[in-house]
This record gives sequence, C-alpha cells and structure tokens, in this order.
Amino acid sequence: MVLCRVLLLDGTNYETDINKNADGVVLFDNVCKSLNLLEKDYFGLSNKDAAGYKYWINNEKKIAKQTKGGPWVFNFEVKFYPPDPSQLHEDITRYLLCLQIRVDVLNGKLPCSFVTHALLGSYTIQSELGDYDPKEHGHGIEYIQGFFFAPNQTQELLEKIAELHRTHKGQTPEEAELHYLENAKKLAMYGVDLHQAKDSEGVDIMLGVCASGLLVYRDRLRINRFPWPKILKISYKRNNFYIKVRPGEFEQFESTVGFKLGNHKLAKRLWKTCVEHHTFFRLKEPEPTKNATMFPRFGSRFRYTGRTQYQTRQTAALIDRAPPNFERSKRYSMPDRSRSMEDTRYKGDERFPGEHRQDQRKVATPLVGIDPTQKPDGRRLPEDHRRRPGERSPEMERFLEELEGFKRAPSQHEKDSHTGAMHKIKDHAPQEDKAEMLDLMIANGVPPYNNLSKDMEKFLKELEGFRKAPNAKAKDQHTKAMHKIKDGADHEDQDKMIELMKANGVPPYDHMSPDMEQFLDELEGYKRAPTQEGKNYHAAGMGNIKNRAAAEDRAKMLDLMIANGVPPYDKLSPDMEKFVHELDAYKKAPNAKAKDGHTKNMHKIRDHAKPDDQEKMTELMKANRVPPYDKLSPDMERFLDELEDFKKAPTAEDKARHVAALHDIKNKATPEDKAQMLDHMIAAGVPPYDNLSPQMEKFLKELDGFKNATNPKAKNQHTGEMHKLKDGATPDDQDKMVELMKANGVPSI
Repeated sequence: MVLCRVLLLDGTNYETDINKNADGVVLFDNVCKSLNLLEKDYFGLSNKDAAGYKYWINNEKKIAKQTKGGPWVFNFEVKFYPPDPSQLHEDITRYLLCLQIRVDVLNGKLPCSFVTHALLGSYTIQSELGDYDPKEHGHGIEYIQGFFFAPNQTQELLEKIAELHRTHKGQTPEEAELHYLENAKKLAMYGVDLHQAKDSEGVDIMLGVCASGLLVYRDRLRINRFPWPKILKISYKRNNFYIKVRPGEFEQFESTVGFKLGNHKLAKRLWKTCVEHHTFFRLKEPEPTKNATMFPRFGSRFRYTGRTQYQTRQTAALIDRAPPNFERSKRYSMPDRSRSMEDTRYKGDERFPGEHRQDQRKVATPLVGIDPTQKPDGRRLPEDHRRRPGERSPEMERFLEELEGFKRAPSQHEKDSHTGAMHKIKDHAPQEDKAEMLDLMIANGVPPYNNLSKDMEKFLKELEGFRKAPNAKAKDQHTKAMHKIKDGADHEDQDKMIELMKANGVPPYDHMSPDMEQFLDELEGYKRAPTQEGKNYHAAGMGNIKNRAAAEDRAKMLDLMIANGVPPYDKLSPDMEKFVHELDAYKKAPNAKAKDGHTKNMHKIRDHAKPDDQEKMTELMKANRVPPYDKLSPDMERFLDELEDFKKAPTAEDKARHVAALHDIKNKATPEDKAQMLDHMIAAGVPPYDNLSPQMEKFLKELDGFKNATNPKAKNQHTGEMHKLKDGATPDDQDKMVELMKANGVPSI
C-alpha cells in the first residue's frame, strides 16, 4: 500500500492508502466519493514531472507508471471547464468550479479588469458571509480585509467589493455562486489551457486549447483562432506540432500550420490535450480504441476514453437524490496550493512567457469582458453603483491613449504597434465600451476599418439605423438588412460585420450562450464552405451543438437552420412547409385558444407525414415546447429519446435493447406519464404492442372511447366492454389490457 495525498480545491488535504498497482481511476473515484461528487467528468488529478511541467493522471493506467518513482502527491482540479456552468446539475459541482476559478484568478491564469474583480469579489463574499449586516460587518471594509480577491489588491478594490456586496441582499450561496460563474465564463481566458511554443519564424507565442478550438496568442494578444470545425487533423513529430486546416471560401487546398514546442514530450502533451478537449466537447461518445494487430504500429495509440460532455449531461439528468449537504469554507485567506504542485514560475503550461508568479496569497489579475452595471439576471445595478456620466473605465482611458498615439505616429511601424494595442484592449473590454471603441476605430480609420468597401458602408448605415430605431419593428427591419448585406459580402468584411453585430447586440448575437456562439461560427463556416463536403461537415457540427444546447437556444438554432437550408432542413416537403407555417403561427398566437388550434394542426400534419419529416417535426415541437412537449418530466424526456432511437435502430438487437430501456422507464414512471408512454408504444409498435390481435384492436377502440367519454354513463359502458374483451382474451393480451386499464384509471368491476 502507498500513502496518497491529494490537495483539494478548498486547500485541505485528502489522504488515503492505495494499492501500489492501482489504476488512476481508483484514487480519482475515492476523492470524488469523499467530496460527494457525481458530476466528476469535468475534473481530474494532476501532477508535475521532474522538469516542473504539469500533466494529468490517466485514469486507465497504473499510477506507479505515471509517477515514475516520484511522490504520490496530486492536485484535484477542473480539467474541462464547462462553457455554460448553469447546465451543471448539482450545486456541489458549481461550488467546486467556483473554487477553481478563484484559484485561477489569484494565480494570474484568468486575467480580468478592476470592475470585474470587484463584481466577482462581491459574489464571493455573498456566498461565504451571506447578506451584509451593519451590526455584524460594520460600515467599513474591515470584515473583508482577510480575503484575497486579486494580486496586489488595493484599498479601492476592497471598498468597491464592499459596496457591491450590499446590493446582493437576499441571494442564497447557490444563487451568488451561479452569478459568479455567469460572469466568469465570459472572460477571454476562461477554460483556456496555455502551452508555450514558437511559430514558423521562431517568435514566442502561446497556444491555448479550449472548448471551442485552438487559440494563438502573441504578447498577450490573440492573433489567430482555429475552431474545431476548421481543423481536419492534429499531429506531432519530434518537437513539432501540426494542424491541418480546412480550406477557406476562396482557397482550393488544405493548409498545414506548424508550431515548435520545447521538446518532444511537450509536443505530445499539447497533442493529447487537443485530443481530449475535442472528444469531450465535440463528440457524442469517445472514438473506440482500435485493437492491436500483428503488424507494428507507429505513432501514439492515445484516445480519450472518459465520458464526453454530451454523455455527462445525459448521466447528470438521471441523478435522483436530494441536494447533498456540504460546508462552504469560510476562508479568510485562499488555500496555499503551492505546497505540492506550484512552482516559482510556470513552465509554459498556464501562463504567458516571461511572467513570474507571486505568492498565491497575494495573487490575481483583472478579469475582462463583463458589464459592471448589469447583474446576471438582467437587472441593472442601482444608479449609485453605475459608472457616472463622463466617467471612463480604465480600459477606455488606455484605449484613448493608444488612439491618440496612433494619430500622431510618424511611421507605419508605430501605427501598427498602436493598432495591435487597441485591438488587445478592445477584445478584453466591457461590452458597453467595446461598441464605442469600434466606432472610434471606424471614425479614425484604424485597420482593419480603413478603406471601407461599399458593402461595409451600407452595413454601417443600417447599424446606425438599428441603434436609433424607435421600436422593435424598426430594429427588425435594420437587422434583416444587415444580415442580407453580410451574407453577400466578402470574407474579410463578414468578419468585421459579425464583430460589430456582436458588440452592438444585433440578433442573433444578443444574449449569446457559449453554445450559441459556437453554433453561429459553424453556420458562418457552412455558408462559406466551397464544397458539399465542407457544408456537410459544418452541418454535422451544428447538429452536435444543437443536440447538447439548452431548450431556449435549440429553438433559435432550428429557426436558423431552416432559414439557411441546413440539412436536414433543406428541400422541405409540402408537409414540412405547412408544418413550419403552423409553428410560426403558434409562436405568434395572441392567446391560448389560438395556440391550441395551431397545436392540433401541427399534430395532424405530423401524424400523416413521412417518417423523416415526422422526426424533424417532433424535434421542432420539443424545442418550441408545443404540447405535449411543454411540460415533460425527466422520465418522459428519456422515454421519448429512447423511442426515437428505437425507431432508428438498424438491427433487431439494437431494437431489443431500446425496448428494454423503454419498459424500464415506463415501469418507474408516474401513472400520468405511464398512460402517455403506453400510447406512444402502441403507436410506434414497440413490443409487446406490435402485431396486435383483432381482440386487442377492439380493446384499444373501447379504451379510446373511455378516454373521450363526456359523461359517467358512457364511461361505464366502455368499461364494461373492455372487461368483457379482457375476460375472453388470450393470457398475453390479458396482461397488456390489465396494464393499460391500470395506467388509464379504468375501474374494476
């Protein structure tokens, strides 16, 4: 047995004895069990090698082989940062994610602005200390002096945190943590795993791996982005790392981009990180590992074998327990995680090159991209807490200084330097500043907003009209005009237009979730794809994102797919066009009676449509919450998903597996759900409700009459007929009839 020590996110140690031949999963499961954590796939155990580089423990391999004689001391950390933390199922998972982000903020991995530091700090205090109480906390900042929110935090920051804390009265710890995460997820470096590298010219850069793809940074400025849909292949050879990129709209051939890492191990580590992130966030299930062959195989066999985010969400939906009780640590100083894992300087895995760490209890840098005057629930902060008229944010002050330098720069080299600085500040600025900065760049001809094309000038006129529009109808007209111009513009102008639409909240770029942002990137890629193969690739990407998205986003995504003819919503049949027309009318219906009329029409069209169209119609009804999909229980949602899989199953073996799952869900369901499930099973011919006998068909007619009966006398008549048919039926049919009568509340005689 070997003594293992794991440093947890709250700063405490977990110690346990493990068999020296144990796999990583044994220790990981023990840690998760001690934390009462079920949504564990986002987390992992990390260690450092002799050179000081962090690596993740592979749960499928023996721990001893991975530590190679080193101490069995590990960190429990977040490995995959969820793009939308609100979709996590349990509070304990969100709490642990909050702890990880606080550590990231303090050690400088997650930079942010002064106003965001203050906002995040105020939610931390609300979560740990509760409502502000003058009697308990006093009128100054002494009650938060012991907390550490930022590196080199100032008196001014503590005063702002205390001021914002007073506005959160009434929020529970769970609500405060959710607001904390809603703000943190918008930060530019949220969930980005950085790796030090050099480009083809030998210039120092950082490669960042995240949920959406691969990012390239130079001098803290993001200079390139490769979304997963645009990457065809990733590989490494010696200390070189390569990505093969799909051709753009005006390109004929694929291109390969190469980067140089410090050594072979670092190149392989980056490749593994990319494989894991791509599999976890993009695929429904991991790729199966290939069996060994008699022939020698060159290259790595590594595959990510854990659950994907899609599978994790499905599993989390099945969690059936009371919210676990856990104690939030009232920490008056952040945990010192440097004892086991941290070095005096990052070795290229988490920070920009050349930056030295400070002691963790003194660390944190500004967060970015948050509107400090708006709460996560959409309400504005009280007037006293907003930026006063004429008062500029620190980001805007720096931007204006750079703009002034750009105007006065005597050489093109100096202009380029100021241009890069302005873009860097803009990308990290609060949303309310970003739109103003873009206006200033356009007005002063800052690249790429110099030498504007005619399309760009038309677009800017429509954008100005959108801003000044007096009502929603006028805004819609300008929105449609902007999208029309964008769709017909060239590649470079489209990128500028999208940036302007995002900054100004032009639909659908208003209130975007991470899933929606990825979906829109895929949609742009689909529109620009020069070949059918490319379009199919982006269509598949959109389908994957849609399937994992929240219901509200899913409905918008389906609307966009229909509007842009994305398969399978291209070449709509007459039935499908009628259905879409009814669905549009349903959305705009002024009252419940009108909605009911459109609901009946949709069901009528679907019942007589082709199987392929029926699937699309069902998906649209679910996304738009058309009855009976408006108030589905978790059991009913799982049942309908299994039913769809049953219909699509290619083999009898697959169908049998789904049949077993359907019956299992039905047997555990509530009586109300059970009756609906049996109706679905009969309609779909799920065994044993396939190949119905004449006696069984007569029984179902009587049951249907019983359900639709308007008075007790009619119900009694149908009840008598059903019992009469049951008594004369075969034993197999009798079992089915009894089950149906119980589920539908048919009285016994």
